[in-house]
Amino acid sequence: MKITVPYGESVQSAEIPDERLAGVLEPADVEQRSESAVLDEALASPTNGETLDRFLEGASSILIVVNDATRPTPTARMLAHLAPVLRDIEVTIAVATGTHRAPTEEELRSIIGDPPPIEIARVHIHDARDAAAHVRLAETSSGTPVVVDRVVLDAERVLVLSSVEPHYFAGYTGGRKSILPGLAAFEMVEANHAHAMSVDARPLRLKGNPVHEDMIEAADMILDRRYYGIMTVLDREGQVHAAAAGDLHGSLHAVVPAAQAVYAPSVKRRERIVVAAVAPPLDINLYQAQKALEHGLLALEDGGTLVLVSPCREGLGDDTFARVLRAARTPEEAAESLPATYRFGDHKVARIAKAVSRFDVVAVTDIAPDVIASLFMLPAASLQSALDEALLKHPDGRVLVVPRAAETVPRIL
Repeated sequence: MKITVPYGESVQSAEIPDERLAGVLEPADVEQRSESAVLDEALASPTNGETLDRFLEGASSILIVVNDATRPTPTARMLAHLAPVLRDIEVTIAVATGTHRAPTEEELRSIIGDPPPIEIARVHIHDARDAAAHVRLAETSSGTPVVVDRVVLDAERVLVLSSVEPHYFAGYTGGRKSILPGLAAFEMVEANHAHAMSVDARPLRLKGNPVHEDMIEAADMILDRRYYGIMTVLDREGQVHAAAAGDLHGSLHAVVPAAQAVYAPSVKRRERIVVAAVAPPLDINLYQAQKALEHGLLALEDGGTLVLVSPCREGLGDDTFARVLRAARTPEEAAESLPATYRFGDHKVARIAKAVSRFDVVAVTDIAPDVIASLFMLPAASLQSALDEALLKHPDGRVLVVPRAAETVPRIL
């Protein structure tokens, strides 16, 4: 049996015996719908009863908050659909990078369209580390300092465009995440991400998730009543399958069931070998690809082997977590070295240390083998060589393949 998973603009393939394949776990194959029809339905029935036209009444300008290049949101197509209602208003685009790097010129053209489908007066690229660009407001009830890009505070109206997928510690992407971490100062993101150390911070969970609840509180403090959200759920082909419009939180919650139906397929049992591949755009670096590791482990038996497949074309990404792991002799030592006061990236250290202590993690990437080995993972030159070794180690084990593991969350029946 030949299995194939994405690898950047190419693929990685391997041959395994038919009887050793447990299955291929993909996002659900849902009925394809007209994107225009889906968006029209959402705009016609907003979650809070206020149409976008009504929201824009009396406004001369609007800030549209969009995702960066690490998210699959079809921003340009959404802007094109909204063009008629935005025709007579001055538009500023804010790219909600969070702590990520700024998009390249090519990425920016891909995000907003080339040419953009609407007239844009200005594009603002958020920089979490630019102290002068932020305003300090207060603190959330959990102590997170609310320090936000002044572009959102100065806006007459704020429209947030996003897509919603599972997120390994925030429950789901979308909605409030466009503000925190999207337009937040680094210290605010760091304080919020400290909650990712909690066992309640996990994929598919919103209620009781301290990361999500902190984000909600912060977004309310920042936005007051000047905001509107349009949330989408994409099908496996990247087309809009479901959408909701209205208040930011309501539009997120309205599409969560569709996101779960698409991205959280069920499996009957855990397997000894899981291939967790990362499709673009989350294959940019190991910091992002680690999301696939988290999801793949949900379907892996203790002591099993997870094969992480991602080119990581920009290397490690933010390498704070890697420096901590490299300084330790064992994963347990790395976890024990974490200070009582959270530092950005500590949640990555804790989660990777726990993973490599319980499982073999084999990484098929373009990162140098010695760097992978320093993170207590096993480097492999190809998917085939990784699976050959895993099949020998687990002679009775089967292979579950998850081609888009960064978005796909296996649910055990």
